[in-house]
Amino acid sequence: MYIFYLCISMIKTIILYILTLHLLFGQIFTSVQEAKGNPEGVIVLDLSGKNIQEFPEEILSFYNLEKLILKNNKLTTIPKRIDKLRKLKYLDLSGNFIEKLPKTIGNLEELDTLILAGNLLTELPNEIEKLNNLKCLNISDNRIKDFPTVVSKINSLKNLDISKNGIYELPANISGLYKLEILNLSHNLLRELPRELTQLDSLEELYLSYNKFKYLPDNWTEYKSLRILELEHNSLLNVPQSLFFIKTLEVLNLRYNLLMELPENIGGLTSLKTFIISENQIEVIPASIKFWKNLETLDFKDNYLLDLPGELGELTNLKYLYLQDNQIEELPDLPQKPKSLFELNYYLKQNPEALKHTLGNLKNLIVLNLSYNNIKEVPVYFVLLQKLQILDLSYNKINSLPEDLVLLKNLKRLILK
Repeated sequence: MYIFYLCISMIKTIILYILTLHLLFGQIFTSVQEAKGNPEGVIVLDLSGKNIQEFPEEILSFYNLEKLILKNNKLTTIPKRIDKLRKLKYLDLSGNFIEKLPKTIGNLEELDTLILAGNLLTELPNEIEKLNNLKCLNISDNRIKDFPTVVSKINSLKNLDISKNGIYELPANISGLYKLEILNLSHNLLRELPRELTQLDSLEELYLSYNKFKYLPDNWTEYKSLRILELEHNSLLNVPQSLFFIKTLEVLNLRYNLLMELPENIGGLTSLKTFIISENQIEVIPASIKFWKNLETLDFKDNYLLDLPGELGELTNLKYLYLQDNQIEELPDLPQKPKSLFELNYYLKQNPEALKHTLGNLKNLIVLNLSYNNIKEVPVYFVLLQKLQILDLSYNKINSLPEDLVLLKNLKRLILK
């Protein structure tokens, strides 16, 4: 009977959700034929993935249309009369074969989202600068080699994705995008950044992965709002000191570069939650990492680490620690190396602060991966990691484990290959 009432409740919730969508958007039409029966009531038209080769002219008679989705078809052109759709706010033309946009697209004054990803565009018409309400522009995965100067004139933009093109340089007038919050420049040919980029005071997310950077400018403290910085898959040989003093930064990804060392003082990233520097050539983790008090994910896998600093034990909010594929031989341990939980507790009573510089202090740790190292001994303090769910010790030189590891009640996977 309970299941019956539960099903009734779920059905009511679904019906309420559908009714809400209808109130917000009206009916969502999925065919032109269906929409022609009520042309004035067409607010949302989704014709994605229907193998359409020519733009259906009937669409231009749907004067109240606000959202038009034509993604994943075979369109090559868009009609000049597209500007008849005066109320259009959202236009998705991604995944087609469009080589050129009509100038009249600049007359869609209400447009706030324009998605053109996955086409054959090499440029944009100058008229798009008239789109004063445009907040999101996606022109990724096209054939654009020069950053379109006109884009920098759309100062209403908050989200710009120009990834997966052939762009090799950014213009100085990119500073005109002063409202921009998200900028995706990944998968291009960039080698340097203009200083004017730091003038984007609203910028929160910057994606620069898969470019050609070897060096970075030393002006990162000028970014006022940056929260996410992605720099993986470049050819970085070093990172400037200022990169580690962005007070607002929460995510920093430096994976797959050519880094051999980090600056000694990296403690300025006081808001950092995720740090990824896997697949580099780092030999030493700086002791100043202890100041990253908000860190939750630390990924140093596939580097050249020989040991770990005891200061890692001060990262008490750490949940995910990845240290596999290094050359670590010993883990930070207590001076007397207790062999059992009994000995450990006795020692800690005498020395209550001793655990602070060991991994045993990471009471919030959920995942610990130490596989593919040269570790011979597992410290007994691992039994104190009571939130640990996954412990990977495979491919080391461990002959035995502390018996008290069975007391890890939340442990779901212990990997010992």
